[in-house]
Amino acid sequence: MKTIQVLFVDDHPIMRSALTNAFNETRVAEGQQPISIVESAMNGKEAIQACARTAFDVVLMELDLLDMNGYTASEEILKNNPAQKIILIAKPITAENIRRSLDVGASGHISRHHSFEMLIEVIHSVHAGKKFFESDVVSRFIEPDITDDTVLSRKELLLLKLICEGKNRKQIAKLIPIALGTVDRYKSRMRKKLGVDTDMEVVIYAIRHHLV
Repeated sequence: MKTIQVLFVDDHPIMRSALTNAFNETRVAEGQQPISIVESAMNGKEAIQACARTAFDVVLMELDLLDMNGYTASEEILKNNPAQKIILIAKPITAENIRRSLDVGASGHISRHHSFEMLIEVIHSVHAGKKFFESDVVSRFIEPDITDDTVLSRKELLLLKLICEGKNRKQIAKLIPIALGTVDRYKSRMRKKLGVDTDMEVVIYAIRHHLV
């Protein structure tokens, strides 16, 4: 079975070496394509040059690079090869992260805090032609199954905005301010109104309906 060839872009030599070794030593499940980092780059410029001379199945790129951010590098790569599949790795995902990733044409965006097993799943999904923006909520980017007829209260709209900024429940409780239990009740009520189950789906709803 053909190996999925990956370009890994990260400015930390130890990280480049560790992830390359991890893929080389990982046994894939039966029927699953193996993954190999066939080349690495330490900054955006090297990534752009590598993609200009080689067709990679997937580019896995850290968002925060020394010479330019991953969005800028992705734009340049996709100018030359619009079909290139790019996955950006960042800190906990926010609405702005997802919006910018979509704007530049990236195929996926995943938090660096996820497991190696999740990263493997993301690479396989993107290589198969799917979009992957955190967990399994990509369908909500593709299928317009959420309607606009939901009315949120003023505090629920503020809660939605804070969730999209990546704030956790303790930060939200301090900023509104309300008790932690009240945050949970507001979240539950807002999710029910929007027809979603997780904070990530709240972020996606907000982006698709231009609420942030």
